[in-house]
Amino acid sequence: LKTDANGRITSFHEKPARDRLDGLESPVSDAMRAEGRVYLASMGIYVFERDALAETLLGHPEHTDFGKEIIPDAIASRRVMSFPFTGYWSDIGTIRSFYDATLALAHPRPAFDLYDESAPIYTNARMLPPAKLQRASVRDAMISADVGSPGVLRFGEKGMIWLTLKAQGKAAHAAHVHRGDSAIEKLVDVIQALKSLRDWPVAAPEAVTRAIAGSAPVSEALSGAGESHTLGHVTVTFGTIRGGRLSNLIADQAEATADIRLPAGVTVAELEERIGQIVAATPGVSVDVVRRYEPNWTAPDHPVMEAVSAACEAVLGERPVRTMRVGASDARHYRYAGIPTVTCGLTPNNMGAADEHVSLDELRALADVLTRSAELFLAA
Repeated sequence: LKTDANGRITSFHEKPARDRLDGLESPVSDAMRAEGRVYLASMGIYVFERDALAETLLGHPEHTDFGKEIIPDAIASRRVMSFPFTGYWSDIGTIRSFYDATLALAHPRPAFDLYDESAPIYTNARMLPPAKLQRASVRDAMISADVGSPGVLRFGEKGMIWLTLKAQGKAAHAAHVHRGDSAIEKLVDVIQALKSLRDWPVAAPEAVTRAIAGSAPVSEALSGAGESHTLGHVTVTFGTIRGGRLSNLIADQAEATADIRLPAGVTVAELEERIGQIVAATPGVSVDVVRRYEPNWTAPDHPVMEAVSAACEAVLGERPVRTMRVGASDARHYRYAGIPTVTCGLTPNNMGAADEHVSLDELRALADVLTRSAELFLAA
């Protein structure tokens, strides 16, 4: 909105584009002008005299939007004044802005203080501001209940690279191989070369390596023999491959997809660099990385790990082992945000089959484990 020197609104524009701001500056204080705050925005709060509001609405019953229709129309026929407000205000017109504004109020010294005794908030008791902790230690941690086993706590996950390989060749009849260039053979050459990544050197933290080795007897009984080796090495899996049309034609196109999993101690950047070198060595082949994320882990002896371990022992009567996780879960997003995270979930029986199921007894026990874990961690 634009005002004159007396604060009277002379024009009102609903969310104008940046290229339409010229000429919409309002007279402001020297301090505001020095900060570049020369454009005034409506807070969406309107105060009307009763008769004026009735006449404005009844005079144009087709108008239904204050910002787009009612206020602009009133400016042309009435004396519409502005009240310059310089306190806290946030536009929460989107889910993201509402989320950010809500979290901002939880800061120790928020821009808008819900607890200001000189400006109390009067409302229903259920809607009072939440309790505020002072002179207390608040620690972040997350316990993910993704499937696994309460007997095996997972403190980290392997990283991943998903890629698509595409090969271009030259079509010809198989009787005239000298005139063709097989895309399939090019693709096979690259696939064979990429398998060398399985021997990539791994410099994992000693605590992670020790935890994986120590948990193997218990963990592999649930997840299969060889899990520990998989957790400590780069794995390369080719999921799909297609190309060619007939057995007696040289294929001019071929494509394959691959899943590459990275253990702790290997980065996405170093593997992608090597993948690029391998692909570049075979003309006519290109690679497209469609998904990537880094390996992630919480220290195996972190307090949240200790709390969950103690809770499992108290409820289940046996202390769980600790290791990494071969598959992905939402836990990684918390670790990327710097929040220590452990996965402790139900044992999946016949996972992926028609009779996939979990144990109700274990479900009840897990609820007790998670409750005790939170109590132990917060009380530590």
